Amino acid sequence: EKRMYPDAGIIYDKRRILRKFFRSLFGYGYCLLHSRVFKQKKLFGALHDDTELLIVNWIRNKDFLENDAYLKDLYKVLEEKGKKFQLLAWPLSKDFMEQGKHEEKAITKNTSNKDVPSLRKVIRLFWKNAKSLKKYDLSFWEKLMFYGAFLAPSFLINVEFSKELKTLLSNTHLENVLIVWENQNWHKAVCNIARKEGIPVYGYVHAGCWQDGLAYAKLHDEEYNAYLPDKLFVHGLSNISVLKGLGWDKEDLLLIQSQRYSTLPPKEDFYGKLILPFGLRDSLFYLEQAKKASDKGIFKVSKIQPHPRFAQERCIQDRVKTFPLVKESKDVILCGTTTMTLEALSHQLEIFNLAEYPEIQMFQLEGLEGVEVQRVDEHVFKTRFSGDAQNTFFNFDKENKRMIDYL
Repeated sequence: EKRMYPDAGIIYDKRRILRKFFRSLFGYGYCLLHSRVFKQKKLFGALHDDTELLIVNWIRNKDFLENDAYLKDLYKVLEEKGKKFQLLAWPLSKDFMEQGKHEEKAITKNTSNKDVPSLRKVIRLFWKNAKSLKKYDLSFWEKLMFYGAFLAPSFLINVEFSKELKTLLSNTHLENVLIVWENQNWHKAVCNIARKEGIPVYGYVHAGCWQDGLAYAKLHDEEYNAYLPDKLFVHGLSNISVLKGLGWDKEDLLLIQSQRYSTLPPKEDFYGKLILPFGLRDSLFYLEQAKKASDKGIFKVSKIQPHPRFAQERCIQDRVKTFPLVKESKDVILCGTTTMTLEALSHQLEIFNLAEYPEIQMFQLEGLEGVEVQRVDEHVFKTRFSGDAQNTFFNFDKENKRMIDYL
């Protein structure tokens, strides 16, 4: 069957693989030295006997519930209908628990990357998984990617997460599990364990567009697909188009109202602005590539907006100060292929996309009907949309169902 995504081999970057491997190795060592390990601490509380719906999401701060329109709307309607639900928030930050709001419904406790398994357990797990690689024909760099991902503290915490989740979900009366879904390791654990217990799993696509579309693939492999949700909530026809190309059946993709994206920002908000992403390394990379493109006259930047988390970093501030800004520009410059790309395309704007791996991100956008992409430089490509934007990227039709209507 024809797939819409290219050979993943083109994304191999040996320097990046090595950097991630050693960062994971030293990261685990650092965390282990500062760790109390899982000796007397459990991650989860208990499910109530009358809980009908388990909502699984990431909660990083006390304002998250108010800022995430999906959950905000869902909680309100669930409480109005009297449906019994609980929240499994992962990872759960301390200030959220101290705030007390929804605490009686939350079943997770505060944790961090300092809570990692013991060295003995890691060696045992590492050896077991390394032996399993022998049955695959993998190159040295592919194996190194695996080892780096395995040693990451976040992955090792997921080992404990999965272990406790099995106990939590056994012998429950849950009707459904709802999970924000990006196919991360802990997402796989939730889906697989819940489905083994016979509990239907609904995933919801949080973003309008994804940097790594390959993570959303569904294969002709029952063992692999057992770690995916039964159904996916999507909020645009473009989501359906991409996911069908990634192997999903249309009947498993449920179109709902775009609760997170209720309106489009005015098109003037996109003019001349370079909005840097989350991640210090990514911000530095995009600043460098934007400067090169600006020097070549490909586009002009009139304002740079760093991510709030890194706005005070000296390395960011120094580069922003020396960036050749112009007084006014109507060029639309976006980093990667985020939801902002779809928002700009909805206004029929021509976009200059900066991309570390343009082949992957261009291929993803080419899968959308009416979208044209054109490579203009090593890390820059141009995107246009000539179709009807009505409900294509975002579904603002109030006649469509919401998540609550399926749960």
